[in-house]
Amino acid sequence: MYCEECFVEITRWVEVPNDGIVDTYTVVHVDRDENLLEKPEVWAFIRMEGTDGGFVHKLNVLPEDVNIGMPVKAVFKSKKDREGRITDILYFEKP
Repeated sequence: MYCEECFVEITRWVEVPNDGIVDTYTVVHVDRDENLLEKPEVWAFIRMEGTDGGFVHKLNVLPEDVNIGMPVKAVFKSKKDREGRITDILYFEKP
């Protein structure tokens, strides 16, 4: 592994908790092919506790229930189905 900005090798791993905070969000009504979704999806930029950054992921909440600053918790695939990738997170939900 290496830093994508400066290409220095990453030799130290830091454990990050499963908790985060919604920094911003959007409600999506169409899929990538512009087909109308049966129900809207909520996607958020989630700042992870104890880190300087975050990432975008799906929230398992109703659009009317999401707000900026809301605490969320990652929900993972079963251990046997995990691959060590970001896609191991199914979604985030209220704790």
